[in-house]
Amino acid sequence: MTKNFILLIIFTAFLFSGTVFVRGQNPPPPPPPKPVVTRTGTLIPLPNSETPSNSTVRGRAYFENTGRPVRRSSILLFSDATGPLGGGSGLTDNEGFFEIKNVAAGTYYPVINAPGVVTPLSYANLSGIRGGQDIKKAFQHFQPIEVNGINDVEVQIPARQGGAISGRVTYSNGDPAIGVRVEILRKNGDKFAPVVSSLNSIVSMISGAGSETDDRGMYRYSALPEGEYIIKVTEKASHGDGQKAKGGFNPFEMFGMTNSLLTVYYPGAFNSEEAGIVPVQLGQENYEVNLTIPDRSLFRLEGKVISDKDGKPIPAASFSLKRVGDTTASFFEQIGKLLQQNRSDEDGRWGFRDLPPGTYKLVIEPPSSGPDILEMVDKIGKEDEDEDEAETNPGNPSDPEKKPEPKYAKKIQEITIDDKNLSGLVIKLGYGATISGTVVTEKSGEMPQMVNVSAADESGETLASTPIINYSGKENPAPQKGNHDFQLENVPDGKILFQVMVSDEDFYVKSATLKNADVLTRPLELKEGDNLKGLQIVLSKDVGTVKGKVSDADKQPVKNTELALVPTDPARRRITSFYKFVNSDLKGEFTTKAAPGEYAIVMFDRTLIGRDLSGFYKWLDEVIPNAPKVKVEAGETKTVSFTLP
Repeated sequence: MTKNFILLIIFTAFLFSGTVFVRGQNPPPPPPPKPVVTRTGTLIPLPNSETPSNSTVRGRAYFENTGRPVRRSSILLFSDATGPLGGGSGLTDNEGFFEIKNVAAGTYYPVINAPGVVTPLSYANLSGIRGGQDIKKAFQHFQPIEVNGINDVEVQIPARQGGAISGRVTYSNGDPAIGVRVEILRKNGDKFAPVVSSLNSIVSMISGAGSETDDRGMYRYSALPEGEYIIKVTEKASHGDGQKAKGGFNPFEMFGMTNSLLTVYYPGAFNSEEAGIVPVQLGQENYEVNLTIPDRSLFRLEGKVISDKDGKPIPAASFSLKRVGDTTASFFEQIGKLLQQNRSDEDGRWGFRDLPPGTYKLVIEPPSSGPDILEMVDKIGKEDEDEDEAETNPGNPSDPEKKPEPKYAKKIQEITIDDKNLSGLVIKLGYGATISGTVVTEKSGEMPQMVNVSAADESGETLASTPIINYSGKENPAPQKGNHDFQLENVPDGKILFQVMVSDEDFYVKSATLKNADVLTRPLELKEGDNLKGLQIVLSKDVGTVKGKVSDADKQPVKNTELALVPTDPARRRITSFYKFVNSDLKGEFTTKAAPGEYAIVMFDRTLIGRDLSGFYKWLDEVIPNAPKVKVEAGETKTVSFTLP
């Protein structure tokens, strides 16, 4: 397996790990076209536990506005439960006919994967995916078909042409801007999210093709859903002093993947707040949306990182920058810190170059506190050598007499660059605190498959996190019983909040205590170098069940929409561990389990959590008084019906 292939896998994993930001509602879309469905035979509900998969889905794909066939294109049966290929795929012929065999029983959305045609991916906020909720929400724009796994289904699928934006990017002297990255971002509330129209465009995004200007400086995006858009152009730049794998190999630079801060917005603004809005309608082409990259002065930011304890330099600390106030999200944001590859040298010196003026969030990670992709590249091919060395030279390489070195804590600091270089900045890192404890489940002792314990500051920034995996493998997938120990390291001093996320809805977090003090609903004050032991997290299975149906003002079901059960208790409301998220189905119905207590039910987008917690909590405080309420009791089922605007 080659280095490049491994890097592509790593890059793809980081690419879609997700970010979170505030979203609002888009302009209402036109009613989705309805597939014309006829069935051979009668659909019969099947009580069997095994899902039959002998149906054939056949039909024809045509353009909704003209009636002409969609030729030689992919047809995918999307499932909101199993993903884009949940039901299989097929190709249309010259007349638009297709056939997909061996389709399992289920609900599917027939999707045409062709250039210019909108799909559920067009409407999904891919940069904010959490558990596929955004994809599920995107299905509300499309009509499903039902398959029973026995009878055949015939369907006519209308293809809806999306909007398009095209133009040219040039420099101030008129030269074409070749190979700059162009992102089309759709407005969601006061934020902007990138749009991916099809599976083909995801591959293009990963490879870099389709997201860059050509040799004329031209770009074009199609299959855009209706809405308001901004255009973001990013020049390639390496702001860090640079770090390469052994031999000078940096695959990200080779493919032009850099976390550049040299961004410009149409028609020529340097920040997203001043970007021009481009309205888009389905089937509409927006020609000559041209952008000129203005000339501007660029500056350096440099300094030294030292130990707050003894003033000695700290080598190999990592640095990353994020523009404060940036209202856009990017596919490349999740790996931005890694792509900058800025490390302090042996004297603790670090620096950034070619930075435009602005305010930045400088994040300093202590040595070996996170993944380093270039180190991973170096290790590829060496694993066999290490194994051979271990076989020929057995023994314990560690020195039992050697005391572990103290570990530094992560630090976040705001930096403003005006009209000159900012040099001589000294960053002091203090030793981090260590917090250890145990996760237990009352009564049964049974544990969920995964529990994630994390510590965050009061702004919501995660400072340390550790997953507890409790999975016995494919042969015995049932969770094991017993307590699980955990340890959080490198936690900075100051006030921190604990979050405990549980993978199984049959469990909830009942309490988290340290020396009999509640640390789940109130912050814990840490001092530098603290070593706190005995944090006990108690899980419980005494959940209740909520069944509901949600309608709009016209008494129509609110379909495929994410709802949240939010505690009415203000103290518990500040801890998202207590929230319960659920999607309504095609009938507007939902079922979920929750911890005992009173909840408000709100139409929700979990991407609201994370970017601006103060604004998020203020929003909740405003909507909860008028939201429908439900009181959950352990072991009981509550049924609610309500109307949401």
